[in-house]
Amino acid sequence: MILLACGENQTPYAPYDSEASDLCIPNLDGQLEASEFPLTVAGEADYWIAEDVNVTYRLGTDDQGTPIWTFTEVVDTATEQTLAVQSIQQVGDTWYGSLFPRAEWVIANDQDQITVGLYALDASALWMFGLVSPADQDANRIVYQTEVPLLRFPLQEGDQYQSEGIVEAGVSNGLPFSGTHRYTVSVGARGELWLPSLRFTDVYRVDTQFEVIPTIGDAFWVRQRSFYSECFGEIVRLQSAINESEVAFTNVAEIRILSVP
Repeated sequence: MILLACGENQTPYAPYDSEASDLCIPNLDGQLEASEFPLTVAGEADYWIAEDVNVTYRLGTDDQGTPIWTFTEVVDTATEQTLAVQSIQQVGDTWYGSLFPRAEWVIANDQDQITVGLYALDASALWMFGLVSPADQDANRIVYQTEVPLLRFPLQEGDQYQSEGIVEAGVSNGLPFSGTHRYTVSVGARGELWLPSLRFTDVYRVDTQFEVIPTIGDAFWVRQRSFYSECFGEIVRLQSAINESEVAFTNVAEIRILSVP
C-alpha cells in the first residue's frame, strides 16, 4: 500500500467530512495525524521499484542519537529497476463498489494493478475494507466483515496494535477462501531518512506483519517495513518474502522508494 497528497479531517469509521485541501505543511511535532496523511485527494506519484534484492540500507545516528536511514546506495546498486506510477482513485461506479459501500479510495497493491485495496480515512485511522481484482471478479474478492484499522492516528513512536479482518465466502487467487487476515503493527522508531535527491527530517518506521489464516489449509505471513513522513505519506516500503522470520529483514521481495524529481 502506497499513499500520497493532504487535507483536514474525525470511531468505528466515520466518513471523512471536510473542505479538503491539497496543501499540507509538516509541523514535525512527533506525531502523524490524519490531517497530515495523504489520502484526501486523488492523484499519482512515481516510485522507483526493485524486486528480489538484498537491501543493506545504512543506519546511523546524529549528535542527539536520532536514527538516520540512508537509501542512496540501494538506488545506486540495484540492477533490475523500474519506475512505476502509483495512483489513488475514488471507488466510483465500479462492479465492486456495492461490495464496499463505505470505502472511498482504491489503491493498487502491485504495479500491474492486478489487485487493489479498498480504503477510507477518518481522524482515528486509515481503514481497509478488503481487496479485489478489478479486471476479473473471479480472481480475488476479499470483503472484511468489519473494516480493519491499518494505521491508527495520531501515529507515534512506540505504538503497537493488532487487528483482524474476517472473511467468509471470499475468493483468493481464483480459489474459495474463508478465514482471517491479521495485521500486527509496530511504530518502532522515529528519525531521518535520506534519499538520493531529498532528505526527510522526521520519519516514522512502521513494521507490519500481514498473516493469512485460512479456515482450511496452512497459514503464512509477509512482513512489510515502511517509512512515513507528514504530508508525503509512505516514502519507502520494503516487503519480505513469504514466512520471513526476521523483523529487520534484508532479503527483499520488493522495495519501493518515492521518486523525487
